Amino acid sequence: MGNFEEVLKQDQKSLDINQKNSNLKSSNESDNHSEGLILMNRGILYKDQGKLKKAIQEWKNALEKLNKDSPEFLQVDEWLWTYLFNKSEDKLSLLADEALLEFEQGKTNPLDFL
Repeated sequence: MGNFEEVLKQDQKSLDINQKNSNLKSSNESDNHSEGLILMNRGILYKDQGKLKKAIQEWKNALEKLNKDSPEFLQVDEWLWTYLFNKSEDKLSLLADEALLEFEQGKTNPLDFL
């Protein structure tokens, strides 16, 4: 676990340096893309640690920085769609199970569409 924390600290230092450099000169696409790569990698670290919520947030931030024509942008976008869809699928499944249980317990009322 200590190794994970050390990598995150190093990533944060890289982000801080990148942001300082961007403030000293006019921000360009290359600087933003570099920052996006760091955020993308942090997302991978969080995912590997089972911290999916943090990973998704890092990937959302990465998309704001990455060059939209880059393969990295497409990869992060795909990861987000995959994990966000899986997350919503789980919620829908839970809601369906709950609705079925309530129906079986007689706690539901028929809908009147007319």
